[in-house]
Amino acid sequence: ASGSGSGGKAPQVLIMSPAPIGRLTHLAGLFSNGVEESYKLAGYYKKIAKLYGCHFFDVGKLIKTSDLDGLHFCESDIAKLGRELAKVVKTIL
Repeated sequence: ASGSGSGGKAPQVLIMSPAPIGRLTHLAGLFSNGVEESYKLAGYYKKIAKLYGCHFFDVGKLIKTSDLDGLHFCESDIAKLGRELAKVVKTIL
């Protein structure tokens, strides 16, 4: 409701849920129950987006985390995400 968007209107907001945590390697000790809990995040983010009238994008439906550590993405998936987000943003603008 800030009025700082296009034409003095409120800007459009896109909320992106993170991809669920994958197979953890050396970082497993940092994420107690994290893998299981991470699968719930998209549902929570989607509810918040709907509540506030925001657009929503579930990253986990497009790409997965790398098997190297279960948290980060490989280069080709980052490029894939960027291409898809560009399409989504164009429809929002």
